[in-house]
Amino acid sequence: GGGVKLVRGKSVAMEVLDTGTPDAKACFREVVGNDDGAHVGAGFLEIDASRFEWVMEGYEEIDYVIEGTLTISINEKTFTAKAGDVFFVPAGAKVVWGSPDNAKVFFATYVTE
Repeated sequence: GGGVKLVRGKSVAMEVLDTGTPDAKACFREVVGNDDGAHVGAGFLEIDASRFEWVMEGYEEIDYVIEGTLTISINEKTFTAKAGDVFFVPAGAKVVWGSPDNAKVFFATYVTE
């Protein structure tokens, strides 16, 4: 009650993320969002040895790497994060998400528009 929501991480069922890149293997699940009366969204992302382009349309994002390696490329520069690292990705950025192994990530998003 009281507007608090608890999500058991082990209970989260991932769904395929339509990246627009046919060979990319990525799954996600938003676990907090508008339906909860939240101003921020949050969830989990997994990328399995893949890369795909993405535009941060109308939202910014913070990503915490739980395990594996997460890469984000922007303007020909690639940033690499490992377990325990945090990314901030600004709204409007055109990026390439990727992982050379199997990245498991917790994300939080904030709508800017």
